[in-house]
Amino acid sequence: MLWTVGALGLLSVVGGLLQFAPIWHLLSTWLDPVDAPIAAPTSAQEWVTSVLAILVGLAGIGVAWAIYGAKRVRVPRSVRLFEKKFFWDELYDLIWYRTSDLVARGFYALVEAPLIGGSIAAVTGVVGLGSRELSVAQNGLVRSYALALASGLAILAVVFLAVR
Repeated sequence: MLWTVGALGLLSVVGGLLQFAPIWHLLSTWLDPVDAPIAAPTSAQEWVTSVLAILVGLAGIGVAWAIYGAKRVRVPRSVRLFEKKFFWDELYDLIWYRTSDLVARGFYALVEAPLIGGSIAAVTGVVGLGSRELSVAQNGLVRSYALALASGLAILAVVFLAVR
């Protein structure tokens, strides 16, 4: 894990330096013809924000060390609003999950079950009825099969002559 974290740390430093105003200027100048920047920071602004970010990060490390490492400060009691993440999951569940589940159940009851399920049941019923009726014709006698074949050819001949 040390090598992985070290590589990520090094790459984040390189990425941070690429965005630093004096260094970033070369890249932004190269990209200007394609997409001109809306605002360009000065070097002083970059230094101030970088120093402030490092100080805030170090302060956070210090507070975490005082609470958890040295155990000098008692761990504060958590606030229910923060524990529940501002109740975002409950709100998301109410707005998106439950409503989409209700819509899906409605579509199933009003569309899928009667139309799709009903049409499949009707088709299988007709095929079942046809197969039951045709099974009566399957009696094993060659003369019955020859009669059916001749009748089919006669019907096709009449249809082709009528269409012409």
